[in-house]
Amino acid sequence: MPEFSFQDLDLDKDSIRLLQIEQGSRFDRISCSLFEAFLDPDQCPTYKALSYTWGGGENSRRILVNNHEFEITANLYSALWHIRRSDEDVLLWVDAICINQKNDREKGHQVNQMGRVYSAAEEVLVWLGPPSNGDTEELIQSIDWIDINVSKAKIGRNSADWASLCRHFMIQRLGSPGSHAYLAQRQALEELLKNRWFRRIWILQEVAMARSARIHCGSFSCPARTFGLMPLVMELGVNQSTQAVLDIMPRVRKNTWWSSRRDLQHLLKKFARSRATDPRDMIYALLSMSEDAHNPKQFFPSYEKTINQVCQDTACFIMFGEILDFSQSLPEFSLGELYPPTTEMVERTLRWALHQPFSQPGDHGSSAKRVAVLLADRLNQGQLETDDLLLSISWGALREKMEALLSHLQRPY
Repeated sequence: MPEFSFQDLDLDKDSIRLLQIEQGSRFDRISCSLFEAFLDPDQCPTYKALSYTWGGGENSRRILVNNHEFEITANLYSALWHIRRSDEDVLLWVDAICINQKNDREKGHQVNQMGRVYSAAEEVLVWLGPPSNGDTEELIQSIDWIDINVSKAKIGRNSADWASLCRHFMIQRLGSPGSHAYLAQRQALEELLKNRWFRRIWILQEVAMARSARIHCGSFSCPARTFGLMPLVMELGVNQSTQAVLDIMPRVRKNTWWSSRRDLQHLLKKFARSRATDPRDMIYALLSMSEDAHNPKQFFPSYEKTINQVCQDTACFIMFGEILDFSQSLPEFSLGELYPPTTEMVERTLRWALHQPFSQPGDHGSSAKRVAVLLADRLNQGQLETDDLLLSISWGALREKMEALLSHLQRPY
């Protein structure tokens, strides 16, 4: 049977591909149809979106897509096998199949739309793999039961009230916090939170943009809105990076840091310990989540750029609020150098720019002058809250050059 070959998408529109998993029994081969759709609400059919980890390339499996062979990872195969239904087809969006990963231009176009893909989905299915033991199965079933009972109470939107009722029903189902059943499921939760899904950078926007989400372990599932509160309910301490993921789950996020601050640099620092196969995704995966960088006209994924170029663009955006045509002329910033306070980035860049020979002919000297002028202008207008930076400059060796530069702010450059 021939290998699958992608048909080009219309990249001038909000086009995506959707995967229709044909109904079948557990013994049938997984067979799917892949077709083009558009995110326009009036045109797009109702679908669900999958959030998962790719897993390694070892033990890859094959499925049928449009009657052609298609190779996927073992973890994705397991997810599709469990999601498939025996009574009806399932319409799904899954990145490894719906995006031509070998086409950088298409990949950039699709990544740019992923926030919309997940927010438009009827539900996001979070795949954590098969349960490791019976306690994990019991935990997922308990959370689902608790969610059903708390939902019947029709409480308000306050997470504290929701968590309090969850704790009440958890004890009603499992007994006191010292009981064998309670301790066993608490241990199962601790192990489940070590799943590599919680460390993957892309899952952040997949969950943060979801209207509704369910956590899937094998054949069992529970609502993410209640799963996200379980460490609090069961008094289980988790590391900061895992807690940051739990904080952005549906319903939970309304009462966490998510509702107060989501600028790009804050997200970069918040999720610095997340992992990505492609280092560029440590930035691109956060764009649609951010309050300041979600506009594709200002900042959009381009896999034709190197990681160094992407870091330069990001540094430029953090300091200037946009990517300027001379962003690649800035001093080099590595990914780790994007996390410190903006004041440090601005001071480093300003000192670099002021030390350049402005009279030197050529693009480098001209770009350095433009950088210095724009930064000084933003400082003058109060667009950068950098009192300590201004003080260090006013008393430092750069004072005379800074003053000379400020006198040229109104001149063309």
